[in-house]
Amino acid sequence: MSENTVVRVNGLNKKFNRDLKGSFTSGIRTLIGGAFKENPSRLKAGEFWALRNINLELNKGESLGLVGVNGSGKTTLLRLIAGVINPTSGTIETRGKIAPMLALGAGFEPSLSGSQNVYLNMSLLGMTTEEIRACYDEVVDFAEIGESIDAPLGTYSTGMRMRLGFACAVHTDPQLLIVDEVLAVGDASFRVKCRNKINDIRKGGASLILVSHSRLSIEYLTDRAIYLRKGQVLAEGDSKSVLDAYETDQTRATREKLNSRNNVATSATSSAATKKVSIEQVRFLDKAGHEIEQIFPGEDLTVEITVTADEDLDECAFNVMFKPVVEPVVYHPASTRDELGWVQITKGRHTVRMKFDPVIYLPGLYSIRVNVSQGPLMDILCHMEEKSVRVLRPEGKIIRSQYIPPLHIDLAGLTITEPDPEEMDFEGAEDL
Repeated sequence: MSENTVVRVNGLNKKFNRDLKGSFTSGIRTLIGGAFKENPSRLKAGEFWALRNINLELNKGESLGLVGVNGSGKTTLLRLIAGVINPTSGTIETRGKIAPMLALGAGFEPSLSGSQNVYLNMSLLGMTTEEIRACYDEVVDFAEIGESIDAPLGTYSTGMRMRLGFACAVHTDPQLLIVDEVLAVGDASFRVKCRNKINDIRKGGASLILVSHSRLSIEYLTDRAIYLRKGQVLAEGDSKSVLDAYETDQTRATREKLNSRNNVATSATSSAATKKVSIEQVRFLDKAGHEIEQIFPGEDLTVEITVTADEDLDECAFNVMFKPVVEPVVYHPASTRDELGWVQITKGRHTVRMKFDPVIYLPGLYSIRVNVSQGPLMDILCHMEEKSVRVLRPEGKIIRSQYIPPLHIDLAGLTITEPDPEEMDFEGAEDL
């Protein structure tokens, strides 16, 4: 391995056993496989491949992102590189001090104070007492623990422990940072602080391997990425192209699930009464009225919904939700009920346009969920979820946040009525 190389992985394979007893036995046999003449390429009963034929190389100052669904092998690969577990076969070579941020706070002792745990944790990461003493104040200031630093760690919240663990790891002067989904530590300002600290360490010449479901984190902090699926490399290259491939696959998988679910629902209700209203089509339009599939942040987007009603319907609402394909959240649901009131849908075909001007969402692929609901309890009359739109990243710019865009609605002549406040049930609702 050359002096410029920090990590080299060659022909890496890792298998696990789903059974606890079998896992223990497999581990012992792996350690002394020569005596048992074990064949590492064969799977025994209950075993499965967590990683298969992984090859990668990371040089000084480079950063690598790992993306994939849960269970694809990302964390296992990080644990192998960090030396937490051993491979079934293949080789892993590393150079320099490694700061693994796999489980922040691992190794902390609840009965000791936060201060004592700083010395304990950082010594486990390879630092001497003198080195810890020299950076102690920086660690405490970064963690934002305050006077609680002298309290027993058992009195800390989970967030406080994670902040302290992160502060310890990033102040060890590492040559390689291994980060596994820990950039959600603390509030928004602290998360920005974490990203900036990692970027500062990178500028100092350290390398980075990052696992995250956040497109923003991967694009902002890494130069290239690897897409893992079922333990194998599916795509490798610059971060943007790999993220696009990952999101496209996720969209396809989501659509297949929805189609399967809709087919089952249709089969189950084939003998039921015909729907009162159905969504014929959903289109995305730009400012000029042209149909589009992608936009840049700051541009106008119109969601055009065409429905056909078989009878007159009162107290209806058109609802549109943006959902990032790779994140388990829904961005800013928009509803005609909240903006205008109840929509009275008359029998026939109607086209409603909901215009977002402008759209300021983080770059990425969004699935669009559209439905028509009725009544205060929002009973869903019909829905469509197979559409998606890509928000592009402006060249040379970074979009770090989004806001709720202004919404203008064209009901194409349909009338509205104001909701009765007494029928609006806000019990248990949270003001966001």
